[in-house]
Amino acid sequence: MMEKPDRRSVVQAAKLGAHEIITKPISPNNLWLHLSGIINTPRKYKEVNGSISLVPRAISNNMF
Repeated sequence: MMEKPDRRSVVQAAKLGAHEIITKPISPNNLWLHLSGIINTPRKYKEVNGSISLVPRAISNNMF
């Protein structure tokens, strides 16, 4: 969760492994919509060197 995100902060968070970014302030309705989207949208998995991990979600340009 970020209070005042800028593009550099969001890209850095994604590179460090953040899968979802929520900005403050957020209304309860928007939080519910965001979380239900995460729960209801299945993620793809990949196998690398015998280790299974989640494929990162793409960063949307609609955030800016």
